Amino acid sequence: MTPNIFMLFSFTVFIIGSVVMSLIGVKAPLLSLNENQILYLYSTSAQVLAGIYGLTLTGFIFFRNELSREEFDDDTLTDAVERLKSRYFKLLIFITGQTLISLLLSNLVISIESDDNKLLVTLLMNVTQVSYVVNLGVIAYFIFDVIAPKRIERASRDLQKKLSLIWTKRLKVV
Repeated sequence: MTPNIFMLFSFTVFIIGSVVMSLIGVKAPLLSLNENQILYLYSTSAQVLAGIYGLTLTGFIFFRNELSREEFDDDTLTDAVERLKSRYFKLLIFITGQTLISLLLSNLVISIESDDNKLLVTLLMNVTQVSYVVNLGVIAYFIFDVIAPKRIERASRDLQKKLSLIWTKRLKVV
């Protein structure tokens, strides 16, 4: 799955999940949390997400260095490795944005928890939890994508297919 398609899929899941969970939260809530539970849940969620993001970023740096080392050892892999680096960078930008949004939403829930507008608090709580779950899924996808076996070979084959399609089209034109 290309990064753009995955980002679109994640965004769609976030929107649909937010709407569904917000409707459930307003019409037939599964749980009723008190002030302490809300503060604890959203504070802990933000801390866990920040920790996982930090570990993912640190691990990615090591994998990126390993990719560079493999590229240095075999010049024929340069294009494939550069393509992988570009892919991972796009995904990392997306994860960073999504993590920041989730953290901001968690802080917003904590900030307005005592607000009299319970509908707003309920909606925000549900959207924040959907954001948290989607973010964990996106991070998991990224991790498995980075550590996938034969990732360089697969990227190299994809590049070869793309180049062969270009050459085939050019030969048909001539």
